[in-house]
Amino acid sequence: MISLASAFEFDNFKSYDSSTRTVTIKNGYDIIPFVNDEIATVQLKSDLNTKVGIGYQKVFEFEQDVYVDYENFIKGFDIYNINKDLKKEDIQIDLKYLDYEDVNVSDYGEVCETLKNSTKICSIKVIGEHIEHREVWKDLSTLDAKVKKITISGWTNTKEGDHYEWIPNFAGVRVTEWAEWTAGLTVDLVHYYKFDEPSGTTAIDEITGDNGLIVGTVERISSKNIGLGNAINLSGTGDFVYFSTTKFDWNNIRNYNIFLDETRISF
Repeated sequence: MISLASAFEFDNFKSYDSSTRTVTIKNGYDIIPFVNDEIATVQLKSDLNTKVGIGYQKVFEFEQDVYVDYENFIKGFDIYNINKDLKKEDIQIDLKYLDYEDVNVSDYGEVCETLKNSTKICSIKVIGEHIEHREVWKDLSTLDAKVKKITISGWTNTKEGDHYEWIPNFAGVRVTEWAEWTAGLTVDLVHYYKFDEPSGTTAIDEITGDNGLIVGTVERISSKNIGLGNAINLSGTGDFVYFSTTKFDWNNIRNYNIFLDETRISF
């Protein structure tokens, strides 16, 4: 480890390429080995305004390429709440680095057999396996940097409506050109039905406009217990919502999320 790399960082400075979103960090002190030369380049790999879902999310990603071993290269992150006039807040950011691993994955196929009575029965079974090379994010154990290229991401817990700016500090240089994250329930969704209409038989799709049809006499209620506005109560006796969209492909794997008020439902 070259200790001078961090000892003389007061003289570090940067240049920024907005087209590639890359910051180049240099040192101007004339007695250290990398005279007026580059210490590192760091490129933003996520969007300038990254949109994420709710919960534990990856809110930014960058690739750092360091040319000299550097103690405590990542100094930290200043986080500002854009919804509160850029108020600085102390938010836990977990750093992880990108790695790869080989995973055995089962192959499925249709297997048929004929019974003694000539009845043919088919089912989906495991018919083999193959190896997939997958990305995996592992906890970053040190903020020191070795001479290598590495991809790093930041993870935190997000809530509906979050809008934050984050400014990293690399080798004593703040990168004010970066970046923001916004959190919302509708990120990457195909359909989103709030069921908060005050009346009528239409369940509005907030994403595509593929509205549903409310059938029966449903009760309009407040869903204050889950903090998502109003909702509908389906009694189970002829009350339902009909969706005509073909985007509900029940035969293939999909993720469906439903917010329920457990205080009104018996399981």
